[in-house]
Amino acid sequence: MILRLAFVALLATLTSCTGTDRNPCGLSGSLPDVPSGTLRVTRDGNAYVVDSGLRGYRLLNDRTDIEAGEITLAIGKDNEDRNVREQIDQGNFPICILLNDQSDGTTYAQVRTTGASFGTDSTRTGTVAILAKEGDVLVGRFELEATQNGGGGTTRLEDGVFRLGPR
Repeated sequence: MILRLAFVALLATLTSCTGTDRNPCGLSGSLPDVPSGTLRVTRDGNAYVVDSGLRGYRLLNDRTDIEAGEITLAIGKDNEDRNVREQIDQGNFPICILLNDQSDGTTYAQVRTTGASFGTDSTRTGTVAILAKEGDVLVGRFELEATQNGGGGTTRLEDGVFRLGPR
């Protein structure tokens, strides 16, 4: 019985997110090597880096917005339906967030470009892993696919990393 409880405790520790601590949400669990104040991602095969201008995060009551350039990650609930802000405040890392549509108004992604905007929905989804908070800087990884609002196009963001302070 004791061995069984130890196994259950070990399993719960290793699977605190979808995946493991080394691979939360199917993303790498290693802290990204990116300078503070930077979001970097491969968008539709091209490098996209935001290291100046409007960028950072806002801790709101019902969600946390991570914004940098054309990208907004609105993250309200983690994959276990817990409030992301509370998980950040309590230091419960990694935090796994599944991006989908805006039906709950709290957990989705938007990508804006000149002449078009894209959003995650029930079929075009993504994930965010908040891996750490260093001082007041959130560190994480993300990837997503979003569909064009009012159109048929899509955009794909892969290998996304961020190290952003509050706005």
